[in-house]
Amino acid sequence: MKLDRFLSASVVYPTDYGFVPDTLAPDGDPLDVLVCVSEPTFPGCFVPAKVVGELQMADEKGNDPHLICVPCSDPGWNHVEEIDDVLKLGFNHPMGPFALSDLIGLDIVHDMAASMYDEYRDPKYWPPTLLKQYVRMGRLGRKTGHGFYAYDR
Repeated sequence: MKLDRFLSASVVYPTDYGFVPDTLAPDGDPLDVLVCVSEPTFPGCFVPAKVVGELQMADEKGNDPHLICVPCSDPGWNHVEEIDDVLKLGFNHPMGPFALSDLIGLDIVHDMAASMYDEYRDPKYWPPTLLKQYVRMGRLGRKTGHGFYAYDR
């Protein structure tokens, strides 16, 4: 991954922003990456990293996925394997979004998203396909023993 800029915002992100050289995303630009880092880096540096997730985003050019990565040689991050771990470690959340959805119940999360969509007609609230499939399959989270994760019953 090549890091090309610092993310400046009203919140502090535990990531640096860059791209994967020699790739092309659907929007015509190189594939964007957010690399979780323990120490500051600098624009132009290359960081060997592994992908642990993806954010589906869009900009004025269309779909613009962003990979979420962790540096292979950073002991503060290299043990991370999935998005929930990124949120727990990087933002000090007690659990990640998938574990939280399992706790609430995937049927409830689905119904909340559908209700938001019905109210605002904004496509970002449309329940994701995977969530719909899990609900149809009866994978409702902790209450059924299986959602995004498997649980002992």
